[in-house]
Amino acid sequence: MSLNYSRSLTGLGLATLLLSVSSVALAATVTQEIRFAQGAEIEIENLVGRVKVKPTDGSEAYLKASVIGESEELVKLVRFDLKDQGKKQRLEVLYPKDHTNLYFETGGGKTSSNVTYHGEKYKISSYRRSGSEALQVDMELFLPKGSRVDNLKNRVGEVELAGVDADIRVDLGAGTINSTDGRGRLVADTGSGSVSVTNHEGETSADTGSGGVRIETVLGNVDADTGSGSVKVSGVRGNVNVATGSGTVTL
Repeated sequence: MSLNYSRSLTGLGLATLLLSVSSVALAATVTQEIRFAQGAEIEIENLVGRVKVKPTDGSEAYLKASVIGESEELVKLVRFDLKDQGKKQRLEVLYPKDHTNLYFETGGGKTSSNVTYHGEKYKISSYRRSGSEALQVDMELFLPKGSRVDNLKNRVGEVELAGVDADIRVDLGAGTINSTDGRGRLVADTGSGSVSVTNHEGETSADTGSGGVRIETVLGNVDADTGSGSVKVSGVRGNVNVATGSGTVTL
């Protein structure tokens, strides 16, 4: 495990910048870099934030994490726990258990989620509630060619993959998943939110509890399932299996 730490404290310039993208003045940021062992099977679990998955020319996967909150004291309570489990390395982001009313701006209207995370119940809202505190962990995950991510689990937030050559499973409680120009086995699962896959080579599975699925230009078998939402599939060279509980299907 390799971990680098840096800190950005409250400042007028930072506050002004963050106010341009959020209605809440986020006053502190802590960044960390975590490197995984070469060839490790990776698992990552986070409560709330945005995740971007990108390729790297190096031989080791690594993660850049930014803890963003409205106070330095709150940000410093978030910890990272990396465990070695044989060939597997599991990273857990640990949040303070006495700060459970959180605010996370999604830009998609008013939403609210009740989430149980490491035995604690959290209330995560996309708008300011009484007593809520702004806190999130945004991540950039860099993967070398042929990597294996057994589970990238983000309870609330969006995941974006671009140009990734890896076998990867993405599991969201609430949020959107978007993948472009990828390769490898892709499993994209969200409880509430949409899934979009474009220009992918490899077996592809997309599952939503509530939300649409759009798959375009895939070389490989496709499995698309939604409890409530539309499914659109085009340009697939492979077998296609589609199911929806409520919604239209376009092939």
